[in-house]
Order: sequence, then C-alpha cells, then structure tokens
Amino acid sequence: MTYPSSLKDSIRPFDSMTLIHPSACLAVSAKWYEFPQKFEWLAKKGFALEYTPDIHNLDSIPKQIDPFLSRGIRVRYHAFFPGYEIGNTHAHKAEDAMNLHFRMIDLIEGRGEQVVTVHVGLTPDIETDKHRTTENLGRLVQYGKQKGITVSLENLKKGPTKNPETVLNLAEQTGASITVDIGHAVSCMDDGNCNFKIFRMIELFAPHIIEVHYYEKETNRHHAPTDMTILGPIVDRLRTTKCRWWTIELESHTEIIKTQDLLFDYLVSTRKLGEQTVTSFRDRTVSTCPKRV
Repeated sequence: MTYPSSLKDSIRPFDSMTLIHPSACLAVSAKWYEFPQKFEWLAKKGFALEYTPDIHNLDSIPKQIDPFLSRGIRVRYHAFFPGYEIGNTHAHKAEDAMNLHFRMIDLIEGRGEQVVTVHVGLTPDIETDKHRTTENLGRLVQYGKQKGITVSLENLKKGPTKNPETVLNLAEQTGASITVDIGHAVSCMDDGNCNFKIFRMIELFAPHIIEVHYYEKETNRHHAPTDMTILGPIVDRLRTTKCRWWTIELESHTEIIKTQDLLFDYLVSTRKLGEQTVTSFRDRTVSTCPKRV
C-alpha cells in the first residue's frame, strides 16, 4: 500500500486524547495482512495498535507484535473470528471456537495491553444458543482472568448483540467488559434494525465500557466522518465514562488522519480553550498515544 505524500513525513503535533483524559489513548485497527507497512506508519504517527491476527495462523502474533512492543508501542487485541461462534448450537463447533479464542489468549498473555475484544453473532447465518453463549463467554472471561487478560464484548450491527440489553445482560452475567462500536450502533439505527438510542446504550454500558471503536457508519465497509454532526454528541457522552482507549477502525490513511483531526478540533472547541492555549498545543510534538516504557 502506498501512503499519501502529504502525510508521509508529518507527525500529528498534539495528543488530542488528553482533552478526554491524560491517560486516554488513540489507536487504529491493524490487521495481520497489513503488516508491516501500516504498522510502521501507525507507529510513526504515534498511534497505538488494535491488532487483528490471522485466524489461520495465530502463531504469527509474536512475530508481528513483539517488534512494536519492544519499541514501546501499545497494543490491544481484536478477536475477529468469522465462522467461529462460541454459542454455536452445534456443541463441537462451539468448542472449536472456544479453543481458537483460548489459543489467542495464550499467545497474547504478557504482550502489550491485556485486553481482547470478542464477538457473539458475528456470522449471521450461524444459529447460536443463548445458554451456550452465556456459559462459554463466561468461560472465556474466567480463562482471561487467570492470565491477567480482560475479555470485552463488542456490540454488532446485526444478530443478538445488536440489542444493547443483550450485550449488557451478557456482560453482567459473565463479568465481561464492553467495547462500544459506534459505527455498528449508528448503522443499526439508520437501517431500522434497532429500536434504541445510542445515548441510552452508552448510559447502560457506562460502568462496563473499556474501549470504543470510532468511525461513523458501516455498509460494506467502514466510513469516516465528514464532520462531527453525528459523532460530536456521542463523543460528549463517551468522554464522561471511564473509557480510556479509542480505536479508529478505518483502513484509508487519509481518512485516519482526517478523523483524528476532526476529533481533535471538536475536543478543542468544546473545551473552549483560549487561542493561546490551542496554539501551544499545536506547537507541541507529542505522540497520539504515550508509549509504554
């Protein structure tokens, strides 16, 4: 993949996330097949990594991640495993899915941020069983705890976890944390599939939110915001929570930078900072996400 020349040598001159909280971190999704080019580009820009491994080669995790961890780049994990449903109505297939998740947890133990986001109902044509889903998610949460790893459940655009109450019930019954995917929630409402308001969802999830997936809408791909009309009020609600990790889930390097800039400018404007303060912020050269030392 080539990089826009206007972005190639520029470093974002401000850690916008400090306007949410001094320890807040801005990451970008980094999938296994984008290694190493996108990983290096993100590291140069000061972003943390939200890493999705190769479902067919989990053993590549150390090779792809360790070089960045050694440089202080912060990493969290995204268990995007389509076709592998932990609540599958077929017990042996559900167990195959569990073993895949267990293997990933084993491999990320001690590597970077000890948080992994998982899914329920990721493959719509696979029927799931409510009881088995709850039982197996609980097993994942407990296994993660034994390893010092937090398991977080993501809300989806379709399937059982499009319903905030289902996500909340699963979190409360199993001890899982919650990853709020803004694009999934907005798209679910826009498509008429969900009868809820995203602000109510955030209110319900607030005590459990550990991560945010940040983009505006999902069709056959993720879409970046063009302004903050939709995302602005959502950002306002989310920054009242204890969530300190925000992941921009976009592929285009231009859209990643534009999305970061929109978020930065919105945070500055809503904090009503004086012009002198804003100028001093922009003159600083600091990373988007502080490195681990």
